[in-house]
Amino acid sequence: MKSGTKDPVHIPLSNNLSNLIRLAMLYKYGGVYLDTDFIILKDFTGLRNAVGAQSIDQVTKKWTRLNGAVMIFDIGHPILVDFLQEFATTFDGSKGGIMGLTWFLELLKE
Repeated sequence: MKSGTKDPVHIPLSNNLSNLIRLAMLYKYGGVYLDTDFIILKDFTGLRNAVGAQSIDQVTKKWTRLNGAVMIFDIGHPILVDFLQEFATTFDGSKGGIMGLTWFLELLKE
């Protein structure tokens, strides 16, 4: 970085493989994915095919951003195929923090 030879925004594919593997595992086996920095305060065993909301608009009470740090899906859920396909066809390491699961989850808003 100091020498100016590295692009601070470029994120190589290898740094996003965990996102890709997470999606593939949930598609193949279903289940719950949680980042390791969560403290669970309420039972969520009744949730199915859900993604965690990162922020909610205080006026409309609608989510404004989702986060792949919490995902619960049945085996073979079709939205996971969409996420995997989007990753395969549009990955761009120059998008920095936009790339990754948060970026995929923007698809749900459409």
